[in-house]
Amino acid sequence: MASTGFKSNRIAHSRMVRGIQTVNTNKRWLRAVLLSGLIAVPVANIGCSQPVQYTDDDHHDTHRWDADEDRHYRQYLGEKREEYRDFHQRNKAEQQDYWNWRHKQPER
Repeated sequence: MASTGFKSNRIAHSRMVRGIQTVNTNKRWLRAVLLSGLIAVPVANIGCSQPVQYTDDDHHDTHRWDADEDRHYRQYLGEKREEYRDFHQRNKAEQQDYWNWRHKQPER
């Protein structure tokens, strides 16, 4: 009788180990899928972004926001000793203050 207890314990242990291995394998697959998704989303969005344009009402023109404009915006913030905040999050008066500054700058 002692051997059957040992055998059933061995079988139970074997099933438990296989169950743990299955869970670990599933976790690895899930991590791999999630990581792939995190990498794929930004890459997929690269070609989908539309250029952003802002209307400058005081100067009656529009400005395309690109890397060059962002560089000028960061220079503006540095001169004013302000922390960076996305331009589109600024209120209308703050945006207009930037456009007024921008029109006074020589084109480089």
